[in-house]
Formats: sequence, C-alpha cells, structure tokens
Amino acid sequence: MDPCLTPITPTGSSTPPCPLAQPSSSSSSRSPPTEPSPGKTAPTTPTPCLPAAPHSSMSTGSTDLVSLRKALCHNAMPFASPLDPIPKVPPRDAKSPAKRLQSCCPLLYNAGEMTKPIQNTAKPSSKATAQEKSSAKGPSVKAPNGPVTLCVDIGGTGLKMMALDATGLPASERLRELTPNPATPDSVLAILETLKKQMPAFDRVSVGFPGVIKHGTTLAAFNLDPAWADFPLEKTLQKRWKKPVRLANDASIQGYGAIHGKGVELCLTLGTGLGSSLFTNGHLCPGLELAHHPWRKGLTYEDFLGKRGLDKYGKKQWNKLVAKAIAQTSQLFNWDFLHIGGGNAKHLTIDLAKNIRIVPNEEGLLGGVALWHDL
Repeated sequence: MDPCLTPITPTGSSTPPCPLAQPSSSSSSRSPPTEPSPGKTAPTTPTPCLPAAPHSSMSTGSTDLVSLRKALCHNAMPFASPLDPIPKVPPRDAKSPAKRLQSCCPLLYNAGEMTKPIQNTAKPSSKATAQEKSSAKGPSVKAPNGPVTLCVDIGGTGLKMMALDATGLPASERLRELTPNPATPDSVLAILETLKKQMPAFDRVSVGFPGVIKHGTTLAAFNLDPAWADFPLEKTLQKRWKKPVRLANDASIQGYGAIHGKGVELCLTLGTGLGSSLFTNGHLCPGLELAHHPWRKGLTYEDFLGKRGLDKYGKKQWNKLVAKAIAQTSQLFNWDFLHIGGGNAKHLTIDLAKNIRIVPNEEGLLGGVALWHDL
C-alpha cells in the first residue's frame, strides 16, 4: 500500500502514522511552526497527507513523497470545494451604493479615488410623471463624481433608467416605464428616448438586455419580440445618442452590481424569463445561457423558473423547482455564492443557506458602471 494513502491512526495504535504527517511543533523547514494564541498550547495533531497522484511514476520514498506533496500544494486549483469554508467577504452597507460597488468590483477603485460627494440641491425634473416619481428608489441624488454612466435596464415587464457617477453613486432618480406590447425595437427605443430626456448630462451608456447578445447585436429576445433578431442595438444607440455604448446581458450587469468579487459566484434573475451569469474572482465568464438549457421532460430551465412556470405551477411548486435548480447549479458550478434577483425573487419562501442572498432590483443598474471596467 502506498504510504501516502496510509490513514493516520490515534496514538498508541499499532499502525504506523503517515510518513508525511507533520506535527505543528516540529522544527522541520518544510512547514514553519504556527505560533499558539496567548494562553493556549500548540496542537500536536499530525497534518493529514494528500493522496498520491494516480499516474505518478515516482518512488514511494519519503523524499519523493514530500516533493509530490509540495508540488500538489503549489499547483492547487483556487476553486473551493463544497467542503471548504465560505470565504469571508466585506460587509455590505445597504445605505451606500458606492461601498456596495466597491466591494463587488475593486477594479473600479484606485487609491485616493473615493471622495465624499457634494449634496445636489437641484429638484427633480417637473416633466417626470407621477408613475415615474413613485417608482424612484435608492438613496438621494449626489453631484456627479467623475464620468456619468447612463444605465439602462430593458426587461420583459419594465424599462428602467438611472444615471450613476464613477463611484456608483446615483446622479439621477431611478425612472421606470412599463415595457410596451408589442415590445418591438422601435417601441422600446421610443420609450427609452422619453426617459433619456429626463436624465442629466452623461458621458457613456450601459444597456442590459434580456436575450442573447454578440458583438453589440441582439440575436434573440424570447420575452420581447421576434423583431429583435440580429438587431444592432449598440450601434443604433451610439448613433442616436452620440455617446459610447456598451451592451450586455441583463443578468451579467445585475451580477456586476451584486457580486462580492471573491471565488466563484453565480447570479440568477427570476423575472419574465430566467437570467444567469457566472463570475470568478470578480470577472465575468461570458456566454452562460442557463435559461434555454434542457432540464426536465423536454423543457428548459426558463420554462420552469420563469413567469410561465410560476403561473403554471403556482408559488408552492415553483419554490420547490427553484430549490431543485439551486441544488443542481451548486453541483454543476461549485459556486461559493449565489445571488438571486429579478422581479419574481420576492415570491421565494424556501429557506436559503448563508451563502445565498436575494438582491434588490436596483443592483441591476449599479452594475452598469462596472461594465466599463471589465470588458
């Protein structure tokens, strides 16, 4: 039997311990001793050894095994296993979108870049409708700090717009209008033009779109209208608004506003459809479209977890389906954190683990600033 696979036995057992086990009190140069806490003695429990490489041609001598152990430790993958402890993350301050954005996307912040914004005493535009004013959410508007990003969220049921400064603080109120029916490109762009006129001056535009996107072109939008197939949305907005535009899947932008920036993080949006985005250490892994992946009985994840599934199966059964999807995605992606957003997240009644949280809808707009720093 390979000595590296020999189990560690209690003191007094006749079976010899693993030759790689290292008591913490050892003075070996392979593992420096750990200083005990005040008033406590250092533990003497041997360190479990790693399994031998299955195809290694190395001998089983102690020197070679130690070299193997060091090599395995040095080349270990950074992704956590389900048994690993959940990494610690910065506390989230619900009153400060800038701090939330800083914790989720450290690429935005250099030393000394964060400054205290000046209170904006200007009153909201009188042109805003009562519906738009009543739907405005988030903290009070601040004077812009750095370039202003106009963040647009195109959804199956609502069109949202908000201006943010470079630190993620709001430079305008959050406005919302219902998605038109039919939601053709012309009808949607007409409403966006109306909302834009109520926004302050901006320098760039981030657009979240609920469909398949490639190189600034919408390939499909199953929850809007077939007319969005092969529509050059990014170039169209650049031509109309005379500003640089970046287009991304709405779940990806919401993920930028929700993630902690550590480990593997999966973001799901439960709305008219199902949005999904995957991040590793704060960086987007593009191309994930879980919604249209086959799941059960020839139907897709979106068929069960989107609005159609909620209406068809009812809240109780729909919650069970969401719980099953959470378990399956955990096995599939081995995520450290799961963030669930979207308009239908409010219907969740299942118990969630500590590394799963419900995110507010406005984080779908906050991620629009980060879109300019990681693509």
